[in-house]
Amino acid sequence: MQNINRLVLDLHGLELTTRDPAEQKRSLMETLSAAPVGNVRPAPALISRLASELATVLPTLNMTAPQRRQLAIDLNLALNSGTLSAVEAQRVVADARTLLQGSSVNNPQGVEELFAGLTAIVNQLQGSGNQTTSAQTGTPAQSARPAAPPNTTTQAGQGGAAQTGQGAGSSQTETDATSR
Repeated sequence: MQNINRLVLDLHGLELTTRDPAEQKRSLMETLSAAPVGNVRPAPALISRLASELATVLPTLNMTAPQRRQLAIDLNLALNSGTLSAVEAQRVVADARTLLQGSSVNNPQGVEELFAGLTAIVNQLQGSGNQTTSAQTGTPAQSARPAAPPNTTTQAGQGGAAQTGQGAGSSQTETDATSR
C-alpha cells in the first residue's frame, strides 16, 4: 500500500509545473524501482524507460485524481506481475490500456509508447515468473506448469501449449484431473 501511495504522489507531482522535471523523473524512477517486492524484478532499463514515458506523457493526459490512483495501482501490479497468473497479468494490462486510452485525446502516440513500456515489463516478468516460482517451491519448472490455470486459448495464444506439451481436447481434461 505504501508503494501505491508513493506512486500516487509522484504521478500527481508530474502535473505540477513548478517542480523541476529532472527531479520529478528521478523521484518517479526511485519509486518505480522500489515498487517490486520479492525476487522477480523488472530490468532496470525497462523501469527507466517507463519512468521517462510517464514523466513525458502523463502531464499531457486528462486524468482525474481517481484515475491517477488507479494507474498507480496498475503500475504497482505490473511491476509485481511475476507473481501473478497469466490471466491476472493480462487483466492488469487490459485495465491500464482502458484507463490510458480514455485519457489519450491529447497524446495518443504517447499513450501507446507508455503502454508499450508497461507491457514490456509485464512480458519480462511473466517470462521469468514461472522459473522463480519453481525455484521457490523447489520443484522443476516443467512440473509447475500443469498446475497453472487450464485456459488453453490463452496458453496456446502465448505458446504455452507447445512449451508444456499440452494440447486441446481430451488431454486438457487429463491435465485438469492431475492438477487437482
